[in-house]
Amino acid sequence: MAFSKIEFCELYYVKALPFKDVAANLGISEQNLSYHMKKNDFQSRDRSLTEKDRFNIIQSMVDLCMGEDFDADVRKVSISTQRRGADICNLIWPIWEQKFNKNAHSDMYPIISAETQSESLVETVVGPVASVPVSIYRLDREIEMPAYATAGSVAVDLRARLPVTIRPRDMAVVPCNIIVKIPDGYGLFLLPRSGLAANYAVTLANAPGLVDADYCGPEDEIKALVINHSSSPKTLEVKKGDRICQMLILPFPRMQILEILEPPAGKNRGGLGSTGVE
Repeated sequence: MAFSKIEFCELYYVKALPFKDVAANLGISEQNLSYHMKKNDFQSRDRSLTEKDRFNIIQSMVDLCMGEDFDADVRKVSISTQRRGADICNLIWPIWEQKFNKNAHSDMYPIISAETQSESLVETVVGPVASVPVSIYRLDREIEMPAYATAGSVAVDLRARLPVTIRPRDMAVVPCNIIVKIPDGYGLFLLPRSGLAANYAVTLANAPGLVDADYCGPEDEIKALVINHSSSPKTLEVKKGDRICQMLILPFPRMQILEILEPPAGKNRGGLGSTGVE
């Protein structure tokens, strides 16, 4: 299998996956990956990057873009890499302009000229994603703590505290056994598990379920609103300790609400299918 420099940069620098997971995603051995890194003069994440590294990293980010709207592309890359939108904006705009032959215009972030950017911006953005301490109290200590299923998992699995029967076309509230102290500036989301959706047509009725940071009192147990969409007689028997959904936290700025007296200028975009399906 040919070694893809762009894919390597996205996995190793942008998403900051562990070395062994990068090799697995590329379909090569760790020894072979080390060889390609030396051959192409790629540096470890704990060392200064070469100019070639810098270009390939930014190129891998721009490859995630669609080219229709710069701010939308910045948001997409920011979510994919879990980095600040302002940093992503000022990394990708010059190559974005070259690739899509458009002027990069942002209503969300100030665009800084390449001449005045900090030389360490790339290193700042591609460094490993910082972990966020999250305090969790278990109501039933016989049930496992929430945990990542694999090294590359984005969300942790939550388990049912009580057995619940969910018949076709029925909905049930499933207690998830934990009370969470969500860090300031973050929101908690409950997401469906793909296996339950594929095998039982079971998902969360309000997916994604949003949990506010101040929902953390002594009785504020995380609960999943689970619905069985199956039309066939597929009853889901949830047992105590079964994995029922996933939990994810994301940073969110608090909005400063400003009332204006006139509607925003610009062309009406339309909604509810206005862009079509093709």
